[in-house]
Amino acid sequence: MSVDKNFVVKNGLEVSVDLIFADATNRRVGIASTIPTSSLDVNGNLVVSDGANISGIATITDTLRVGSGGTTLTVENSNGTLGVNTTSSSDFTVDIQRRTGAGATAVNVEGNVIVSGDLLPTNLSVSGIGSIITKAVLAGVSTFDASGVVVSVESLQQLLLAMEVD
Repeated sequence: MSVDKNFVVKNGLEVSVDLIFADATNRRVGIASTIPTSSLDVNGNLVVSDGANISGIATITDTLRVGSGGTTLTVENSNGTLGVNTTSSSDFTVDIQRRTGAGATAVNVEGNVIVSGDLLPTNLSVSGIGSIITKAVLAGVSTFDASGVVVSVESLQQLLLAMEVD
């Protein structure tokens, strides 16, 4: 039997109990919900295999994981952390790891960076103008190149004394 007519639902639709529910009055559809709170309300897991396009605001109330198991990006709302190229970011508020096989640079910033608090880099490279407002504590091998002048840690102590920086 074939039907040569559009399928029309005028007052609502319910398929099985809690499987699909259409609320024609409020223009809402619930999947596994008989009380849809938005245009499409899915109560359970959602799998999109060919991509999803979201225009507007997407709200994640628990955890957002991008990549296999969150290996590219993990945002954990419960503890307010963000991890890039790591599955767990609970040790730091923001944890950015270098990708396997990538170059030595994990973070590249074009523009200004303001740090309030301690900056504890293992390897820090600054090109352009770098300003230290209060105090710098340097340990290990440090080289400063400004207009062809190279300053080592030993001669930096003399430079700091000359600049009256403690």
